Amino acid sequence: MIALFAALPFAVVVSRSVRCAWPAGQPFCDLTSAVSAAIPPLPAALVHVELTSHPAAGVALLDPRVLDYGPASAVAPDATRRQALTVAAKSDALLLPPGSRLVAVVEDAAAVPTDAEVELALRIEAAEPSASSLPAAAALARAALLAALAAQGVPAAELAALEADDDRPAARVFGSFVAADAPQQGSLVKAAERSAHHIHHLLRGERAAAASFLRNVDSHARAAAREGLPSHPIHLVLDNVRSAYNVGSIFRTADTARVAEVVTCGFTPRPPHPKLEKTAFAALESVATRHFDSTLSAVAALRAEGVAVWCMETTEGALNYAAATTEFPARGVALVLGNEETGVDTRVLEAADAVVEIPTFGFKNSLNIAAAAPVVVFEVLRQWGALEAEPGGRREEPL
Repeated sequence: MIALFAALPFAVVVSRSVRCAWPAGQPFCDLTSAVSAAIPPLPAALVHVELTSHPAAGVALLDPRVLDYGPASAVAPDATRRQALTVAAKSDALLLPPGSRLVAVVEDAAAVPTDAEVELALRIEAAEPSASSLPAAAALARAALLAALAAQGVPAAELAALEADDDRPAARVFGSFVAADAPQQGSLVKAAERSAHHIHHLLRGERAAAASFLRNVDSHARAAAREGLPSHPIHLVLDNVRSAYNVGSIFRTADTARVAEVVTCGFTPRPPHPKLEKTAFAALESVATRHFDSTLSAVAALRAEGVAVWCMETTEGALNYAAATTEFPARGVALVLGNEETGVDTRVLEAADAVVEIPTFGFKNSLNIAAAAPVVVFEVLRQWGALEAEPGGRREEPL
């Protein structure tokens, strides 16, 4: 349940109750008109709606026609779980997503007694134009954004802190949305939802950074602790891979598995490259890499270094990567990943020591290479015993 709180400065607070007859035999009751009629003609408002009857029902914003396709638990699983929500309003109209209505929903229409009524408690907060320092457009934008944040479950304390500390990234996004020229009424709700998702993501990042039990935040101390640890003798060879985002993701896999290197071949994007940074993050700095104009040249060079070359491709004679009889060479292995459309070059397949594949069970016969790479890389590490490690990837004894 969303807590009710005073969200707007210099707020005019109005409390009202609303009753609405539940249509017989229907799994929902449309509350939109009844709630709109109870809102005073204020320029910008937050309407906190709380369902005070029917404990088996919930209140939601949705297109009631979706309930024609199945029960609420199937088509709108959150609809019956929430007893309260917050909606922005302008003048005497609710600002709802296109096609949506404010409704009370039950899982089974038969559970609603004949002649039942829905009872709602409304708490309406509005910026008073004569006292507020915000112009009406900004107050409306602020109300819509606060409503979107509250609907996403952001606690009231965090909402209040957004304006108390404008140096934080989340607070800067909040302030920019309110200060910007207000979008047209038809797009304000969607714009507020997009900004709310951005702000909520930043707030989650702040909480994660402050949580001592999480290890998902990189630190210089952890990087320093890993200095001197040997890399695993895995070489990821990218055979004319088209997508820079796939390559960046593979660099990140390479870092997490502490592989020896990523070898880019042909037209595969290689560092430095701005698009690689979007998915690789700092892995471009921590993973060794080299480039060959030809994949066959890369294969020859690795062979000369004593590295076995295994291609990842779906072929008639390919080995199941997870089969008990598939053993990756402990002296070192190069895993060749091919182009997203044409796969590994047939000449490279002919030159390889082995071909390995990941079984699939749908209509597509292979995974995207950025998804396939970590599957096989971590199977190699499992076979080598590298996963029997301390948290963070450290072993008591180096391999």
